[in-house]
Amino acid sequence: MSARKRSKRSSLGMLFWIAVVLLTLAIFLSNRRNIQQVVENTGLRNLIAERSQKNAERIEVVEEERAESEPLARIDPAPPATQPAPSDTIKEQPDTPAPPHPLEDDTELEGALQDTSIYFISVQDGVIKPVYVTRQVRRVAPMTHTLQWLIEGPTPEESEQGLLNLVPPKSRLLSASVKDGVAYVNFNDDFRYNHFGAEGTLAQLQQIVYSVTEFDTIRQVQILINGQRVNYLQSESQLYIGKPIGREVFG
Repeated sequence: MSARKRSKRSSLGMLFWIAVVLLTLAIFLSNRRNIQQVVENTGLRNLIAERSQKNAERIEVVEEERAESEPLARIDPAPPATQPAPSDTIKEQPDTPAPPHPLEDDTELEGALQDTSIYFISVQDGVIKPVYVTRQVRRVAPMTHTLQWLIEGPTPEESEQGLLNLVPPKSRLLSASVKDGVAYVNFNDDFRYNHFGAEGTLAQLQQIVYSVTEFDTIRQVQILINGQRVNYLQSESQLYIGKPIGREVFG
């Protein structure tokens, strides 16, 4: 019962205040013109405008003083553009020795060349025999240069004299080294294919052995094919090359 009475009193209180607000609004609207006239006559509007402008100017001055008192943000200069790191120097591959043709100007490398003998084949009255010619080779790796001269074959003038090269034309020297008086010469597969049969194969081996043993430090030659020892170059060949051979095997 008491709760109902309280609720009714609250409702009556709200209605009372709403009525007061509406009455005040009605009085203001009915006297609006009079209020405006009073404001204009007393200069209240101008006073309010002047105070608003002064407040705005004061705010601007305060902001300027604050901006001057605060340190400027430090702007670091942009870092210089990073230069690309120089590419690593490309290491050159070991030069493959070119055929050692005689130099046009030997005076610039005086003492860098030496004479050596290489052997080609001459056929006289049906007899095959080795004949040597002279070449100049570099003193650096002279055996390698000698074999390259040999594979290249005789000059046109030497060919006119009847000299032949029975080393297969597609032969290529893969490596050459010397140890304890034995020269290890390594050729590709084409070195095995001689179109002149057993006699041609024997002659090409004689060319190699005779040319290499021209050097005082070399007594024998071990023939290798692709780095491996083989017993014979061809099946019909009668010369065993599974071990080092010297000039004596050719009689």
